[in-house]
Order: sequence, then structure tokens, then C-alpha cells
Amino acid sequence: GNPKDTTDALGVICEPSPEYGGWDGGIDQTPETKTWPIRWPNGVCVQLPGSDSPNLDGKLGIPLISQEHIDSDIAFYGKDSLQYTMMDQGMMPRGQGSRRVITRQKCLKFLAMEEIVWVNDKITKIGFLDAAYRGVGGDRCIFGQLNMGTGIDKDGKQRPMLALVDTMLVPVSVKVDEMPEDQIAHFVIQKCLERGIAQEKVYFDSTGRGSLMSAFARNEFPHVQTVEFGGNPTDRPVGVDMAGKSTVLCKDYYYNFVSELWYSVGLVIESGQFRGLTEDVMGELILREWGYVGKPVKIQVEPKSDMKKKSGRSPDLADGLAVGVEGARRLGFVVQKLAKFPKNEQNDAWKETLRKRADSLHYGGQLNYSV
Repeated sequence: GNPKDTTDALGVICEPSPEYGGWDGGIDQTPETKTWPIRWPNGVCVQLPGSDSPNLDGKLGIPLISQEHIDSDIAFYGKDSLQYTMMDQGMMPRGQGSRRVITRQKCLKFLAMEEIVWVNDKITKIGFLDAAYRGVGGDRCIFGQLNMGTGIDKDGKQRPMLALVDTMLVPVSVKVDEMPEDQIAHFVIQKCLERGIAQEKVYFDSTGRGSLMSAFARNEFPHVQTVEFGGNPTDRPVGVDMAGKSTVLCKDYYYNFVSELWYSVGLVIESGQFRGLTEDVMGELILREWGYVGKPVKIQVEPKSDMKKKSGRSPDLADGLAVGVEGARRLGFVVQKLAKFPKNEQNDAWKETLRKRADSLHYGGQLNYSV
């Protein structure tokens, strides 16, 4: 196949092993035939650049790429084009994942899929729920658990950490008389009782689901916490650096609250504070893209409707995890990641004003005559 994206089937199966640093590790893709171990056991990727083809002179008599084909693509598309990189060099295009909120490479680089090592047993258990009724719009109803505590990072230091325990599908049947809301509430309550998760530490997406809160209350579980995906970002800092200094506020950085929620997950991962991420959850996280909108410029994640058109399904596992991370932040979890704020368009006339003022001060003290 011809590689075009690190997140599609070919990009995933050909990804260099963790020892090579994945696609971000700078794997040698010079235009000559080579191999490298992939992340799957005993797997090997073979790179076959067109420029190393045994049919460059076009005389093999088989439909294999030739120098004529390569020259034709260069003349039409250019050497820096996606077409030439993919089809003639057989290389993974660089920067194709630059608009992803979260990438597979970052998850691997920052050990998000590794097991957690806790410092002690002072663990806060957090339940999260991405609710859906009767599979409307193809959405699934997902429940999961996230643990929060002090763990050991890759450098052996103690830091606040989050660890995904698991996610599961909440069964909602249309063949019983019980309302979907009550079915969901009963399932979640039972799981929380089994796992020792306090009801005030259970968070769910309440967007358009006010009846679910009533169902929890009817079943003597009234202290669950709601997370409204719609609306405006908060006035919390996006994160803090390792010295504890706050960064820009979320309301000045993100366009809407769902963008803040998803980026919070990404920042926790990039800060090296997340463990236990599973392949299926990561598979949904890495699909979402982002862009700049508005003036002043702010970040907005790709609308869910666009994601569903692109992938054919709803990112319910990832949404559930975003709810859980939001719950952790409300419980005091601090993201130790310094985020970069996008540059706003601005008038640079002030620079010229300051330059003239500096010149005036500089030359004003000079001796420019004598007697």
C-alpha cells in the first residue's frame, strides 16, 4: 500500500516499534529499499521506494514503476507534493497528523498505554458515563472508571497521575418496559457499588439528558455530577508548568467547552500523567482534528457530526474518557503541561513607536558638538 496517514490501517500496521520511537522517532525513510520492526510482535515493514525500483529503465516487461512514471509525477505534482511522497517515494508524509488533537505517537511517546505504578493506596476512584438512549444516531452508552492518585513517572519522580481502569458498554434494551434512563441508572449504580465508587465522584454528559439525572435521583443516587458538553469554556488555567505557574485561561484559549474537554485529555497525556490507555479508546481519540476560529483566534475541535461522517461512528469511548478527566480536574487534579497559545492577528505599529522612542533616548545623550 501507499502510506498517507499514521492513523489509517496501513499507518498503524507499518508503525515503527516503540524502540524506534514510532513515526515521530525519525525513522530513516531515505529513498532506498529497507525494513524496520513494527510495534506488533515479529512484524516487519518493508519500504519499497520507487526510485529504487529494478524497473527504472522500463524494460522488465511488467507493470512496475519506472523512471518515466516518476518524472511524470514530479513534472505534474512537484517533488514536495503529497502525491510524489506517497506514490513514488513510498514515504509517510510528514505533518499529516499535525491537526489532530491527540496522536498515536504522543500516546506512545508519553507512555499513556503503560501500566500505572502508584506510590501508595490513596487512590480516588472516578466513574464516568457517556449516556445514549436506544442507540440514537449510532451512539453507544459507555461507562468506565478512572483512578487518580500519586504515581511514578518515566523519570522515577512522584507526580499526580490518572489511570484508565476500563470502559464497558451499558446495555439498553428496547424490548423491556423499563425506561432507558432507569436501565442506565441501575447499571451504573450497581457497578459503583461493586467497585466502591462514591456517587459524588460519578460524572456524566448531561447534554440534552435531563431525564437521566431524575432517574438517578429516583433510584437514591442523587449526588452524581453533570458535565455539560455544550456552552462556554471555564476560567480555569489551561495547565501549569512544572514550577506551578498558571498558563492562559481556558476561556481565552478554547472556542467552546467540548474543545476544553478534549484538549484536557491531550494535555494530561502530553504531560506524562496518564496511564492505562487502551487501543480502542486511543483509536477514537486520535481521529479528532482541530482548527482556529474567531477573532481573537481560539481553538475549536472538529464537530462530532463531522467526525461521525469521517469515521462512520461516534467517539463514545473518547467522550466518556473526556468526562472522566473533567471529573478529575474538578476534584483537584492539576495538569502539569504548559500549552502554547495561538498567535492572534495584531497591529505591529506599536513596535515602530517603541523603536523611535528607543532611538530618541539613545541619541539624546550623545555629544554632538564641541566648543
